[in-house]
Amino acid sequence: PWTWGSRPTAMGYFGIAFVVIVGNVIAFTSYMAGVRMIGPNKAILYGFSEPITAAIVGIFVFRNVFTVFDGIGFGMVFLMMYLISKRRERSLRKALSAPGLPVSAPAQGRQQEWKTSSVCSRKAV
Repeated sequence: PWTWGSRPTAMGYFGIAFVVIVGNVIAFTSYMAGVRMIGPNKAILYGFSEPITAAIVGIFVFRNVFTVFDGIGFGMVFLMMYLISKRRERSLRKALSAPGLPVSAPAQGRQQEWKTSSVCSRKAV
């Protein structure tokens, strides 16, 4: 069985509550609101940049050493972001040039953002 060596103080309970509320509830709610505002395609690209931001903060704030593996990771993240952007651009160009589809003049050359509603159905904006 589990045994406790000590009991958390009031400050310990406050710390746990802070991590749960700020680190999870508020962060997740804010992330989902942001996805709703900018769309899932842009949100995923921003999400892929998080490891790079964490590494840069670690280097400058916490004096971590930048290694070859960090450089390889940076390159892979940038390559992935580039490939995802190109794939989306290609599929959008293909959709806009499909024969028989009426495309209005303002819609030509413009990227269409997709939003996901709360019931997971897709609609163009």
